[in-house]
Amino acid sequence: MNDAQFDEVDEKMLWELSRDARISNSALADRVGVSQATVHNRLRRLRDLGVWQSNHAEIDPSKLGFHVQALVSVRLKPSSRARLHEYMERTAAFANTVSVYALGGQTDCLVHMYCVSTNQLRDLVTNQFNLDPDVAYADTQIVYEFRRGAQHMQNLQGWDDLRP
Repeated sequence: MNDAQFDEVDEKMLWELSRDARISNSALADRVGVSQATVHNRLRRLRDLGVWQSNHAEIDPSKLGFHVQALVSVRLKPSSRARLHEYMERTAAFANTVSVYALGGQTDCLVHMYCVSTNQLRDLVTNQFNLDPDVAYADTQIVYEFRRGAQHMQNLQGWDDLRP
């Protein structure tokens, strides 16, 4: 998508949705200064263009019993690197996977996981990563705390604050 396909109203709507995906169309229309019908039509167009891909709920996984979060850095065997996207799809399908990132550098993928215990994490890393014939190396980092970047958005005015 090129920049000509959306304008300042679209950007304002996407900014507000990024700050709070629970916002109603009515409240979004008020914040952006357009009608509810305009919000409805533009959101449909932004979905169709693939700009607005999903809504997310921010949850505390520990409240659901997932007291261990981990980042697993995976280096694939040289013979498997051509199938990186297939490996990412397979890894994203693991029940405990939250997200998978393709990276440059020494690590090919970074996998964010939720687990109920370190024992569960150990078993997952052993069975799903270390025993995988495509994996050359897997390194596990326990996450003690994290802050989502979006938590600072109330201090910013819009996407232009992120651009140079």
